[in-house]
Amino acid sequence: MRKSNAGFTLMEIMAVVIIIGILSTVVATFGPKMLCRLKSKTAETQLRNIIKPIELYHEEENKYPSDLNDLQPKGFYEGKISDPWDKPIQFKIVDESNRLFELRSGGCNGRLNDADDVIISNQIQNK
Repeated sequence: MRKSNAGFTLMEIMAVVIIIGILSTVVATFGPKMLCRLKSKTAETQLRNIIKPIELYHEEENKYPSDLNDLQPKGFYEGKISDPWDKPIQFKIVDESNRLFELRSGGCNGRLNDADDVIISNQIQNK
């Protein structure tokens, strides 16, 4: 009678477990940073998409909205007015005489006015 050699050896199983462990460590280490970067890029795109509706609001109403939510009832903007972390987007008039404003997201940590904020200004479009 011949013995069947079906199955894996202990060394093969250990090699697979070690590879899975290494991959898990890499994902656990770099995954949150990569997710933060991706959400920051998404936030940047969202902020850029809100600039034009604010400018249209200003042209029609002869003033800036007091709050970004003012854009929706009048039909200027139909999208989501929060960042990818579901925090409100801050709207700030920088220089009303030159029609300059900025939009700001608190970034990954959700706190405004620190290093990971996502800030977009309409200054580039007006020049």
